[in-house]
Amino acid sequence: MTLEASTGGMAGLALEVERLAQQDGCAAFVRELRSSMLLSSASSERTTQSCAELLNALAPAGSNLLLAPLVAEDATIGVLALYRSQSEEFQGAEFKLVSIVTSNAATVLKNAISYEQKVRQKVLEVSALYDFSQKISSAASLGEALDSILAIVADMVDYDECFIYAVDHERSVATVKAARFRGKSENVPPEEPLDATV
Repeated sequence: MTLEASTGGMAGLALEVERLAQQDGCAAFVRELRSSMLLSSASSERTTQSCAELLNALAPAGSNLLLAPLVAEDATIGVLALYRSQSEEFQGAEFKLVSIVTSNAATVLKNAISYEQKVRQKVLEVSALYDFSQKISSAASLGEALDSILAIVADMVDYDECFIYAVDHERSVATVKAARFRGKSENVPPEEPLDATV
């Protein structure tokens, strides 16, 4: 759960709520929350739940707290928390309105999270390609460049053996120029006829 606030006091509260929400009991409570929940100032959940500290941080003492889960694809991906003073309880019509908002908000949030993850993945891919090009271009020899390629592949893909073949069209053979092994005997294959490797 990540919260952002633009004012000083709210920023501190947001950081505290985020810290509390990351506790194991709170994460489980949020994951299992499937329908809106109204907690009065005297609700037992505010003292007995493993996340009572979070609930009390969300709503000051003596206030009513309405928790509405943001559910997308049968998974709770967040919670909308509203509070008001003890004298003003949330009404049934408000529950319905909050339910409509949260169902739409959940879809928007799920799409935003998915987009953010895709962007993050693209950044990692571009970064890996940049690192790859830097290592290859700074290699002092062909052997060092090929070893760099194998090291980069090893970081991205699980394998037992990996070879880089060079094709000699004049002789119609493929020859291993670099090899890397994980826990197996290091048997480098001999030259192979080109038609067998293509």
